[in-house]
Amino acid sequence: MVTDSRNTENRNQRLMSVLLILASGAGLALQAYLGSFSRLLADDFCSIYFARRLGMLRYIWYWYLNWGGRYSAIAVDSVIRYLGSAGVRFVPVFVLAIWVTVTAVALAAILKKELGKVPGTLLCTAAAMTLVFAVLVVSPKVQQVLYWWNGMRTYVPALIVISFHAGFLYWASGRLDTRRKLVLGSLVSFAFAFFSGGFNETFTPIQFLLFAELLGLGILTRKLRFSDTLFYLLLAALLATTFSLLIMVMSPGLSIRQSYFTASPNLVTTLKISIEGYWLELGRLFSSVESVSTLLLVILASVWIGRTARDEKRPSGWSILLPVANGFLLSMASLVPSAQVTSEMPAPRTFIVPTFILVIGLAYAGLQAGKWWSKNTQSILALIQPMLVVCLLISAGLNARSLYANRDVYFNFARDWDIANAQILRAIDRGDADVTIQVSASNWAQVEVPTQNQKYWVNACYRLYYDIPVFGVQPELQP
Repeated sequence: MVTDSRNTENRNQRLMSVLLILASGAGLALQAYLGSFSRLLADDFCSIYFARRLGMLRYIWYWYLNWGGRYSAIAVDSVIRYLGSAGVRFVPVFVLAIWVTVTAVALAAILKKELGKVPGTLLCTAAAMTLVFAVLVVSPKVQQVLYWWNGMRTYVPALIVISFHAGFLYWASGRLDTRRKLVLGSLVSFAFAFFSGGFNETFTPIQFLLFAELLGLGILTRKLRFSDTLFYLLLAALLATTFSLLIMVMSPGLSIRQSYFTASPNLVTTLKISIEGYWLELGRLFSSVESVSTLLLVILASVWIGRTARDEKRPSGWSILLPVANGFLLSMASLVPSAQVTSEMPAPRTFIVPTFILVIGLAYAGLQAGKWWSKNTQSILALIQPMLVVCLLISAGLNARSLYANRDVYFNFARDWDIANAQILRAIDRGDADVTIQVSASNWAQVEVPTQNQKYWVNACYRLYYDIPVFGVQPELQP
């Protein structure tokens, strides 16, 4: 009977894992398909020019002096010189593949410790694809951080690195049994945190708060001792993030960048802007059937995974409630730096950071809830599995319909971009003094485009890239 029950459970787990992979995979595949129509946009032209001219280290130093301290983002940005206009269209599928793979590897270490058993590759892949799918579905303007190179390199790599870092912390906390291994592990933890802390000002303060919380709460609740391996790993990560913050704050380019915005508001005004903006974002989130069903999908899938835990010790109620509260708190706090700098809510694409935090918080809470119910596996399975399937089908169905309905926008943009690019290249071959292109009406990224003003910064980027003055005219202004 025990063997039959275990075989049934294994079949059930494989079936549900396959269903999660197929449904979330369809959404990710559509994202990759639409991303194949991406092209160089706005800042990308300047990025290629300076990356090729300066090389990685000088490129980082140039932007540190002239714009800000996003050293990791600029390091990644330098890769675009190898991609060019032809390779950038393959970036979305490549980024998605890395994101899912890294998340699956991290989950293998996390679930092994949380469940008290080795999770299967199929389960880890299903969970990873579901999490990445959920972040992309819930985030507003996700195309600006997945299809547009400059948007992607600023936000997505930090999420990938910290995901891998989390898996490393779970894996290393029980394996570094010598001083040499502990020192090496602490250096690796420092390196991960220092790298992820150098991408953007929205993410770095939250990373600091996260590691400070883990250290502080662990010590206060006596779950973490000064002699524990995890204490040194977290301390190294906190120190690295502190250095990241200092580097960003001390950047000479920060004052230059700040000059483009109004004077920074006081703390009360900054908090008011952040809270009001976050409240509006929550309103958007919970008024969308697609977003609500996706968040429920994350929670239910995590409960479904957590119920298989073999750990005899049930987690406390606080371990379920705290990740939810912390997810909302940290996701709101991530808006404060941008509100402080710009005196207004940040661009919608930056919301991928609070969305990621919220999704991970709900997933971890669901995992703990599943472990809490693990003694009543059959009853909880009968309750959540039908709900999980329904939420999965609704979320995947609505997302697929939305993405497919907008395919012409991306196709038309790529077509118009290719026509304009060919026009510029012909003008160069003829030795023309300048060239005027028609700006695509279907600019899905909603970023700046060339104008009739040659002093406009986008025109300057085009001129640097093509080595010819490029002017732009809107379709309705065409003679």
